[in-house]
Amino acid sequence: MLNSLRGLQRKAVLGVLVCLFLAWTLVPFYFLIVISLRPKGAPAIGYEFPTMVSFDHYRSVMFGSHNLWPYLFNSCFVSGMATVMVIFISLPGAYALSRWRSITSRMFFVGFLMLRTVPLISLALPYFLFWGRLELLDTRIALVLTYIPVGLPLAIWFLKGFFDLIPISLEEAAVIDGASMQTILFKIIAPLALQGIGVASGFVFLTYYIEYILALTITDLRAATFPIYLTGFVDDVWIYVEGVLAASMVAMVPMIILYSVMQRYMRKGVMLGTFK
Repeated sequence: MLNSLRGLQRKAVLGVLVCLFLAWTLVPFYFLIVISLRPKGAPAIGYEFPTMVSFDHYRSVMFGSHNLWPYLFNSCFVSGMATVMVIFISLPGAYALSRWRSITSRMFFVGFLMLRTVPLISLALPYFLFWGRLELLDTRIALVLTYIPVGLPLAIWFLKGFFDLIPISLEEAAVIDGASMQTILFKIIAPLALQGIGVASGFVFLTYYIEYILALTITDLRAATFPIYLTGFVDDVWIYVEGVLAASMVAMVPMIILYSVMQRYMRKGVMLGTFK
């Protein structure tokens, strides 16, 4: 009886903690939705949902003078292309670091991780001068190639952990059967690490999707991404909060679609990484 009572108390405490965490997480989204639906000229609101709802801000950012679609397309295109290239490059790199067990490989791995500590703002000017010399400023291809070194350490870090979980005996059996290194990597190892590839792709894409500093430096009008678009709602004396939040709500749609498609792989991948 005493044990069951303690079990109920633990569940009650856990339930309260979960509710507090959900409130802490969801309250900002509540205000994001509420303020984006506030009519123009309406007074500031409290915690309650507004009695008058207007979609004028959504119409403005989707079909009006503040059309966000070109910028959202640039973000999705650049992030998607850069993610595909990073995953393709990091697959052999992470596989080599996973199977090459030595002090040198550990040094290489730590070196890749140290690249994540370099502030992006310190790379902005060199990239600006480099692409300016090649006359490729304000192009998507320049931004894609710039993003590759940014996401490569993150992808290698994720993929190496999942490659470490795959038994080497599978590769040894494939070698006996005459399989080449390319066949082992892309037809045996990669399918087995599909969950890890999903996790790495999701995080790398998100990193690119919200990146601001490099996009601000390299792009101007044609290749400007969504974070650059949001700065257009800020002028010298006013911040158009409703427009920013309405555009942000629309920009969440690609991420929701991405998560819906990849959640199965990401969930299994995170679990495998936890039980490594």
